[in-house]
This record gives sequence, C-alpha cells and structure tokens, in this order.
Amino acid sequence: MAESFVKSVPFEILNNFNTDTKKVADFRFESSANKIRVIEALDGELVTNQIEADSLIVDGNLVSNTSN
Repeated sequence: MAESFVKSVPFEILNNFNTDTKKVADFRFESSANKIRVIEALDGELVTNQIEADSLIVDGNLVSNTSN
C-alpha cells in the first residue's frame, strides 16, 4: 500500500455548506449545444478527466444524462 504525503488537517464539521434552500428552478440551465464538457470521475481515483459528450436537451434545458 502506498504512503500518503498529504498532512492530515483537523476539522470539526465535515462537508458543511452554508447556503439557502434551493428550488429545482435554481438549477435550470438553458442550452442548445450539441456537445458539452463533462468531468469524468474515475472509480477509486481522486483525479478526474475532462471529456466531451453529447448533450441531452429537454424543453430547451440541459439535463443530466446518466446513461453515458
């Protein structure tokens, strides 16, 4: 097993994000793009890739396409 050289940092609250309550409309993203830049998460890796993928547009809005 590899040794990490990243020093541990103490914390009180993990993943605490101070924000207002969001509505679905707050995440609406109008688009007509055929291709979009996507962050590709690699299983078991901290590093990600940037890929270009076909967009999924529904009623003029860009929506998640989890089938790709």
